Amino acid sequence: MKIYRSIAEFPRLQHLVATVGTFDGVHLGHREIIKRLNAVAHEANGKSLLITFDPHPRHVVDPTGDEVRLLTQTEEKIYLLRKTGIDYLLIIPFDQAFASLTFDQFVTDILAGSLGIKHLIVGYDHAFGRNREGNFNRLLELGNELGFTCEQIDERRVDNEIISSTRIRSYLADGDVEHANHLLGHPFFIFGEVVLGNRLGNKLGFPTINLGHFAKHKLIPAMGVYASRIDLDGEIYYGMTNVGVRPTLDASDLTIETHIFGFDRDIYGKRVVVTFVGRIRNEQKFSGLDALTAQLEKDKQTALKMFGFK
Repeated sequence: MKIYRSIAEFPRLQHLVATVGTFDGVHLGHREIIKRLNAVAHEANGKSLLITFDPHPRHVVDPTGDEVRLLTQTEEKIYLLRKTGIDYLLIIPFDQAFASLTFDQFVTDILAGSLGIKHLIVGYDHAFGRNREGNFNRLLELGNELGFTCEQIDERRVDNEIISSTRIRSYLADGDVEHANHLLGHPFFIFGEVVLGNRLGNKLGFPTINLGHFAKHKLIPAMGVYASRIDLDGEIYYGMTNVGVRPTLDASDLTIETHIFGFDRDIYGKRVVVTFVGRIRNEQKFSGLDALTAQLEKDKQTALKMFGFK
């Protein structure tokens, strides 16, 4: 997968099959679109292109409104898209000037003009252009005028539930990572950097790594304790992650702390991927550190069972 971050730098290709959207989470519904994208490109002996935006359009169009917490920051989205088999990824810088483009301008000047697409695939609920004014019927009309074809992919359901990024965000906000992961088609994860914590975990016998330096719009699951997998330099480890404010310590700042089973190396400054596999319990305040330590041991046993180790 070749990545471009500018329309002007993108090469002119003979038969370009494209899709466009935010693709937040790269969930099962998105994967249906991508699967069709790759199939059409292969049949036409062409190339597949996924067009997305950075930052998320809502953060530019309505910065003072309800903030959209993202399932995937751009780096994480790239990580997932590399596994889908698409040929090209174009990340368009989204600013006020771009937001002011009408639907017709976006399709005529960019999709057909600058990129020269031959076929466009969109999702069932897709709308783009200024004020989301574009719709599929207008897209068909413009395609006929400008020389490209287009198709719309039906909604994807799991257990009779429509898959959407909004629905997945809601589950994660409630701490229901199992249900969210079911709709995502992969476990929810966070890219971050290991930062210095208060090192209390070492005293309790449960040393932790503290996750920091993730994007400010990144969605953080509800406070609680989760079974988690950790990817460090390509090696997979298992552990448990606490998202919360550590009430037993009378702290107030939200932290993401992960205890990696059987691991005690100093990895400050390292980039890691923390994957949320299942929820163990809510965060709670204990009577003291001894009670907290006893509960952490129970949490560890629960996590090990979730991973199938016991």
